[in-house]
Amino acid sequence: MRNEALVESNTGALRRAYPCYADVLSLVSDANSYRFEPAGAATACRDERGHWLHGPEDPWEAAHRDARALVVDAPHLYIVIRPGLGYQALALLELVESRGLESVVLVVEDRLELWKASLAFTNWGPVFHCPSAVLLLGKLDAVIDAYFARNPRLSLLPVTVVTGPDCMDDFDCERLVERLEARSIRIRSEIEQTFIGADFFLHRRRTLGEPLRVVLAGEHGYLTGPYSEGFRACGCDVEVLPGDSLAPRNVRAQDWASKLLTLVPDLVLWANRPELSAFGSAGLRALGVANVVWSVDSPRRARLTKRELDTIDLHLYFDTHDLSTYAGLGARRSEQLSLAAGIEPLPDCAPDRLQWPSRRGPAVSFVGSSGYARVINLREFIRRVRPEDLEFLDELAATSADVTETFEKETGKPYAGAPVLYVDEIRTIRRRTGILRALPVESLKIFGGPDWAHADASLADCLAGSVRYGTDLASIYFHSLININVFHAQCIDSTNSRVYDVLASGGFLLTEDSPAIRREFEPDRHLVTFATPAEAADKVAFYLARPEAREAIAREGQKHVLAQHTFLQRCARLLALARPFMGTSPSEKSEGSTRFLGSAEPASVL
Repeated sequence: MRNEALVESNTGALRRAYPCYADVLSLVSDANSYRFEPAGAATACRDERGHWLHGPEDPWEAAHRDARALVVDAPHLYIVIRPGLGYQALALLELVESRGLESVVLVVEDRLELWKASLAFTNWGPVFHCPSAVLLLGKLDAVIDAYFARNPRLSLLPVTVVTGPDCMDDFDCERLVERLEARSIRIRSEIEQTFIGADFFLHRRRTLGEPLRVVLAGEHGYLTGPYSEGFRACGCDVEVLPGDSLAPRNVRAQDWASKLLTLVPDLVLWANRPELSAFGSAGLRALGVANVVWSVDSPRRARLTKRELDTIDLHLYFDTHDLSTYAGLGARRSEQLSLAAGIEPLPDCAPDRLQWPSRRGPAVSFVGSSGYARVINLREFIRRVRPEDLEFLDELAATSADVTETFEKETGKPYAGAPVLYVDEIRTIRRRTGILRALPVESLKIFGGPDWAHADASLADCLAGSVRYGTDLASIYFHSLININVFHAQCIDSTNSRVYDVLASGGFLLTEDSPAIRREFEPDRHLVTFATPAEAADKVAFYLARPEAREAIAREGQKHVLAQHTFLQRCARLLALARPFMGTSPSEKSEGSTRFLGSAEPASVL
């Protein structure tokens, strides 16, 4: 019954997600007072008195039945007290995740010996990784109160406390519910005042004609700087608010409204997925604050849902693929918006310089990830727990066709999230290594992470280390005689940052051909294209022997990008599209007193 591979997988995942708990469990003794025995497809458990904690019927069947009765189709907080082997918590979490809800499942356990033993019987991975889940180990009252003190706005969610009969003797659930309800009333009053204050200051700012204020909310990665510079060039004030990356996504969602409104923005911009709760989005909409998400990764890969799009005013997508599908899922407006050049030329390499410096870099270079680092942990986890799933995903990745229908027919689940990421990255690894292997290795340098050595050993000697985004990258792009671009698998009908950045730096670009390239550029004038690895190798040889042609194309490409494809142009376009959603607030409508939040729902114990 005890599964050592599962223990290893659970322990590793626990250490990555909750390292402090992993340290504590290493000191906990074995659970000698509990008895485990098979029960259908699961493991049943008795305590030292012989009382059933799970069983005698199949615990999974019972847990799924209870979850279907408990889960409501609206944001909710479920506090699972003493989950034991975890069946009830995991069943609730599975249903919450499958429905794409903003709910949170708080899993609280104080019987550390039992929980440590459960790592050999139950796959706790979803609790460690899902955006809806939080694990708390320790004295029940203490860890719950401490968590709500750190995340007080969770009190805005309706609460259901889920317990077993073994909780009734020594844990007062009714007292917990009373504390949660009192906290909810206080927090709702505080947030109501925050909305009213934001309404006042928005009205004042707009009356005085102050510059638009843009908040970059959540993680924008290397694009944070280019976005900020682009909006500031458009005359906007810009604030960057990254959020708490240590808190699960659905916990963060409850915090965003207060954090955003203290900055009194006119526009909030998210990357790939918004994190604002439905009530927060409704509040922004009432205040006339535009709520925008820019998909710079595939929405399918990022798991952008209809519920999330329902909260959005403007959805922008870097690609045209699936745009019409997502346009019908809830956002008030959807448009395609390409990425742009996020770096500037080196001082001596600008278009107005008649003589550029000599190029001192490698003959041929590629800058980017192999993709292997993004999937190595996922691949190893699937291999240990569900090897047949890994075989299926590898079969999908081996084809170039759209595998959505095949995946969904085989699994009964939407083709989104981790499966898309895995298939895309494996395809990208094969595509990039196939093209780079065709080039002369003695001339090639790859700038990226050490995962290139794992992706293809034959390219390991070409690895030249990583390079920082900005001036360092501009230097690599300018000084390389030929820069290679191989698109990621998710770039179906789009370009990528590399195209714009190479050209903005004054570099010569040899890129995979695509319809998007031909829409935005003129091949053989701004850049050069190839369709196959053999053609890439031929054109490398051709242009290495023709420096004057390379220089002429590089100059034309730089002039074109700096005139048409910078973040100044992209941010100006974004502001124009978002302008209709920057409306008037209640104060500006002279509606008098406005209430932004409804009444709290009472908590329940089940």
